[in-house]
Amino acid sequence: MNKKVIRNIINIAMPIIMITLMAYQLIGKAYHEYAGTALFIVFIIHNILNIKWYGKLFRGNYIPYRILSTIINIMLLITMVLLMISGIIMSEHTFSFLNISFGMAISRLIHLSASHLGFILVSIHMGMHLGVFLPKNTNSIIKLLFILIAIYGAYALYSRKILSYIFLTNKFMFVNFNENIFKFVIDYTSIMILFTIIGYIISILIKKHIKKFSN
Repeated sequence: MNKKVIRNIINIAMPIIMITLMAYQLIGKAYHEYAGTALFIVFIIHNILNIKWYGKLFRGNYIPYRILSTIINIMLLITMVLLMISGIIMSEHTFSFLNISFGMAISRLIHLSASHLGFILVSIHMGMHLGVFLPKNTNSIIKLLFILIAIYGAYALYSRKILSYIFLTNKFMFVNFNENIFKFVIDYTSIMILFTIIGYIISILIKKHIKKFSN
């Protein structure tokens, strides 16, 4: 299996795992921990496959697109590390053998904020690299469909109070345990698509701005 195939598998697996992780109260803490560990392993593999990026951090010119992309990537790296550390501290299954009995309260808050921030950062990160995969002439109906999904994603973002969890103005995540899991997945998928589109639009605007002033 070559690097390209592995990279494509990871690019598909990571957002899927993240969406299921957001519904941990609906799917159970044990699965959440196992899936969270799997996500971190996938994230490590993703970074190994893109290790050259780290080697180029202090080389070359930093144009606006590269600056933004680097900020997003570093924030995402920090967020994922915080998620894993806080997850290990709170673990009742995967890492329970460590018998950690301190830092539970602060770890819960870090995990709550970092999980929602990481979800958004991954989406923006995907959007900023989406141009590589999109065909130049995308069907108008498909564009309209994604716009409608993004609009619903904005509604889901507001109704589920995602930003309040990131900034910890709400320190406890409300979950309706009777909620249909498919409705939950639809909402979070829509939110992910919303921020993927935002990331894509930002990257396009920055590149057009650079092209305009370089001519």
